[in-house]
Amino acid sequence: MNRVCLFPRLAQSFLLAALICTLFLPAELPGQAEPSEYQQYWDRVYKENHVLQIDLTLTRADWDTLNNSVQRLRPGQDSQYRPATMVIDGEKLEQVGFRFKGNSSLRSSGLSPRKPFKIDTNRFVEGQQVGGCSKLNLSNVFADPTYLREKIGYEIFQAAGLPTPGVGWARLTLSIDGLYDKESLGLYVVIEQVNDDLLERQLGADSKNSLLMKPERFADWQYLGDDPASYEIYDIKEGRKKEELIVRFANVLRLIQEADDEEFAARAGELLDLDNFASYLAANCLIVNLDSFVAAPHNYYLLMDEADGKLKILPWDLNMCFGIFSLFRTGDDLATWTVKQPWVMDRKVIVRLFELEAFREKYFAAVNELRETVFTEQSLFARIDELNKVLQPELEQLHGEAGPLAQQAGLDGGTPGAALQVRGPRAPALKPFIVDRITSITAQLAGQEDGLVLQRAERAQQAPIQLTPQQQMWAAVTAAEQAGEYDKGIESLNKIMQAAGAKSDGYINLRLGWLHYLKQDYPASIQYYSASAAALPGALPPRQGLMACYQAVGDSDRLVEAAQGIVALNPTNYAANKTLADTFYAGRDYDSAASYYLQLATANPNDLAMVTNLGWCYLQSGRLELAAQVLNNVITVSPQDASTRQALDRLSALRRVQAREQAVMQRLMAVLDSDQDGELSAEELTAAAARLEQLDTNKDGTISLRELDPPPGPQR
Repeated sequence: MNRVCLFPRLAQSFLLAALICTLFLPAELPGQAEPSEYQQYWDRVYKENHVLQIDLTLTRADWDTLNNSVQRLRPGQDSQYRPATMVIDGEKLEQVGFRFKGNSSLRSSGLSPRKPFKIDTNRFVEGQQVGGCSKLNLSNVFADPTYLREKIGYEIFQAAGLPTPGVGWARLTLSIDGLYDKESLGLYVVIEQVNDDLLERQLGADSKNSLLMKPERFADWQYLGDDPASYEIYDIKEGRKKEELIVRFANVLRLIQEADDEEFAARAGELLDLDNFASYLAANCLIVNLDSFVAAPHNYYLLMDEADGKLKILPWDLNMCFGIFSLFRTGDDLATWTVKQPWVMDRKVIVRLFELEAFREKYFAAVNELRETVFTEQSLFARIDELNKVLQPELEQLHGEAGPLAQQAGLDGGTPGAALQVRGPRAPALKPFIVDRITSITAQLAGQEDGLVLQRAERAQQAPIQLTPQQQMWAAVTAAEQAGEYDKGIESLNKIMQAAGAKSDGYINLRLGWLHYLKQDYPASIQYYSASAAALPGALPPRQGLMACYQAVGDSDRLVEAAQGIVALNPTNYAANKTLADTFYAGRDYDSAASYYLQLATANPNDLAMVTNLGWCYLQSGRLELAAQVLNNVITVSPQDASTRQALDRLSALRRVQAREQAVMQRLMAVLDSDQDGELSAEELTAAAARLEQLDTNKDGTISLRELDPPPGPQR
């Protein structure tokens, strides 16, 4: 087991009571000196459950850029950071890095501003931190009405002896100029960043400079040869220059893929931390965390530990544990998942480890230990009730009575009614699921039932891929992009282009356009995207790339041209329609802007921001009745929407002006129409000029009601 394990395999039964008293406390190294700045600040959040107040402010342009980028992101790819202002518990930080994060949690948020976020205070201002920390992960809790799954899940992994991030909560508001003014986004889960500092705090100083990876691309791990550069594709987060550890990691993969049974049995314990893998699989199985390495496969870190030279696996992103990630099975089925096969897809490393009797013994020992200590109804329910004392008042403050009711329904079952809604898959009630899971595991360990073997459709296992020279060059492009070494990626693409004699290839030019865009060489990016668009006349990506480039350089004419090209291919394209609408609105061409906002509002009737913008267009172009109809619809759905309220105030003012103008015209007509026949004759028109000059007593070029109806003279 790892050095931070709170529950080592029990040799003396009298230790059990003392250990239970320390359930779920985050691991600390013994003999530590006075708490660091980081510990003093973040222990309040992660241990004492202080709820942060975080207020975020972005420009409209940066917010739109992030929103527009979502549809272009490939799986596992992150959006770029944009600058933001953050006030956290009253402390103001300017120019913090801000981006969206996540996959299903991001895409499920749709057009709602309640998205998952990542904050990097050090991104644009070197050395800027809050409480000794520079990175924060803010989860939008898109599928868990209890707000507890990540907290409880990580504490189970921690009890199993694995390094785990701290988990807390924060209230968030968002301000976007012209869109949101301290809009409450509700309660978020805050997750500590997994990095060198966390490894040092939980594993010790010798583990600080290790090789940390976050693979998202492999259905199963692959040995890619002896060149350390090939392993960038495993998404190295820390230790990119630790070539000896990368080579050792390659040796692990070669052992898993190529060694015979005898060699694997002899060397597995030398290269893999078997206690770590056994504990990971045990905890993962107990909490039914299927959105992970065992099924998805993603949401995990790999650590080639400098301290002992062994590969470890670490948990990540537990927002769908305890049965939310269902593989289309019911909660009742998932609660009976067999502990004998704690994987869904045949991961070669797990299958080979389970062929070793010594490993199976470690795994079942870890399952039994967790089951007897932390994974009991008494322990888990006590912890849930303790944390609920923090959550319930927060949810009531944010959402009224509906907040606690919805959260309690997520815990106990029942119908939340009009209470808080989550956008993700329906979650089984947490407490009944825990009871069913404990009942099934107890029966399985006693030999009374086998449990359910979960399977997922997967392609037949293939032999390791042998990359051709050209495939190796493409792999080098991907690795360079992931490492932020864009010039190296461009160089590899140029080699591919030369080798294939394909200077006009649409896909190569598309990738060149993307890499030049990432390095902010917009003229070159425009050149390559244009070549790609010419080669691929029916494709959207090159035109989307051109739109992003023209937006970056502020060329509004070309921006409109690119966006209109996209709309011609796909009339409902959100980003292009919005770009056109925003551009025409900024240019005061309100009728053109209205046509595109109308397209957006028709296709996305729940996108209140676009509906409100349509109302503003009608307002600015003088179509007041249409504006009133649209804006009143919005205010009915969202009574506190600041932009809509401002528009309605403007509408009222314009209607008053319009009424005054109509009154002036009616009175003026009565004055000029001397015979009162309702028409102005030629003689009356001839006399009108002199009469108007006479009426304009203050000589300002306009006629007011006061001038048409002057106050009576003094009475005599």
